[in-house]
Amino acid sequence: MQLPDPVTLTPITLRQVDSGDAVFLDSLHEDGEYAFFAVNRRPTLPEIEQQILEARSPAVDFRIICSAATNSALGWVRADLDFDDGNARLGYGLAPRYWGHGYATGAVRAMVDSLFDRGDIFKVWARVDPRNERSMKVLPRAGFNLEGTLESHVVRRGERASRALFGLTHQRWQETHQPQGGRGGRVGVESPLV
Repeated sequence: MQLPDPVTLTPITLRQVDSGDAVFLDSLHEDGEYAFFAVNRRPTLPEIEQQILEARSPAVDFRIICSAATNSALGWVRADLDFDDGNARLGYGLAPRYWGHGYATGAVRAMVDSLFDRGDIFKVWARVDPRNERSMKVLPRAGFNLEGTLESHVVRRGERASRALFGLTHQRWQETHQPQGGRGGRVGVESPLV
């Protein structure tokens, strides 16, 4: 799957995560800002390896974001699918040196397109720390609606933190979806451990 980002015109590809990606995924947590918004605690390498194994489940779609030019890993995007309710929880992250270049936007666009094209997903949602300005700005650009804020919802590093909930329904996606090259996008949302 390849999608040029209309902001930077930098093509990316998404490929299925594999066991060789564990060290890359672990290295993302070395950046304090990435780790602050991504997880409450740094996962161990065995926990990351377990998440990669979970990607074999039909209820998980876990991909690595790669530069189309160099095939180097830039980040990840993951959807946890709830087939009973027809929902998918979206999470993603990028190595900090790639922030602000449209890579995550392109990756999330491609993932959302893939999820809705399946025919059994009717809503994609994400939760974001409201202090994560990048995600708070990009999700609405992608067509997601801010559905509400859960005040003081979780404990992160010993402090109470809120979560903003964003959602995009299949119907809204269909109404605003355009052929490749003109879609909306989304960036940097938390996922279970990665």
